[in-house]
Amino acid sequence: MSRRVLSPFLIVAIALMSVVPEAPFLAQAQTSATLSVNPTFNAGGIGSSFTDEVDISGVPNLLAYDVSLCYNPGALNAVSVDFDSTTIVAGTSHFNIATGIDNAAGCVRYAVTLLGGSTIDGSGTVVALYVTFRVIADQDSPLNIVSPQVIQLLNGVPVAVDNIVVNNGVFNLPPTILVVPPYSDVVQRVRHLSKGQDHTDLKGYIQLAPNATRPGFGGVIFDIVGPGGEVQLPSNVVFLFPGNSTTVTATFFFPLASSSVGTYSYSVLAMRCVTPDACVIGTTAFLSLNGAFFKVK
Repeated sequence: MSRRVLSPFLIVAIALMSVVPEAPFLAQAQTSATLSVNPTFNAGGIGSSFTDEVDISGVPNLLAYDVSLCYNPGALNAVSVDFDSTTIVAGTSHFNIATGIDNAAGCVRYAVTLLGGSTIDGSGTVVALYVTFRVIADQDSPLNIVSPQVIQLLNGVPVAVDNIVVNNGVFNLPPTILVVPPYSDVVQRVRHLSKGQDHTDLKGYIQLAPNATRPGFGGVIFDIVGPGGEVQLPSNVVFLFPGNSTTVTATFFFPLASSSVGTYSYSVLAMRCVTPDACVIGTTAFLSLNGAFFKVK
């Protein structure tokens, strides 16, 4: 992106420099920067919250930055923003040029410059901004870094980074995964410690809602209560088209010891997944119609 005309942000950053007696002309950038939304994928139901950060990397002598993270205000609200207390500028002498939250427009902005000619090593990954969002509606949302500016210090001269690579993120509503009869089952109803049987296999039955508008991923959480307390065990995650049903499984291991002896009850909760690694766990527990228990003897 071009930096031939000094933006108000750059002018303020240069004005606050005390390294040189006069504001120098911007030299040609010698590095590139990468700005990324982290994590890339987010999911959640209405009323839930999640936190994203904007990361900067590739800038060894980071002096200042101006980043805006924009989103769909019909889907998300920014409810909490950490502009500097735990970001990379925390503990430094810096000046916040702009801190803004606009839930009507759907953007959060942070522009900041270090003071006194100090810089930060941003050659690795550093955090520029933290934003906590609340899901307010059944809509998806982009999480886009808009019009970023990054300044580095080279030989005492503030230099705008011309080559900025942006990795945006996305919020997706998780698919509607239904737990369907018989809800779950246990393959081995009784396990015998004397025979060296140290596990049992569990099955869950799920369906992607027939009225879903797109495919999605799903699974279940087996909530197991036994002699040793409560354990939540995730199944494998599978890909489904609308209306498709399938079985998911998990293996529950227990110690070959007397502490394992007893009756275990279990239920299943739906896992609604945007990706195999980004899942939202349901709140309704389903008991197996075939008897939600197994025994260890």
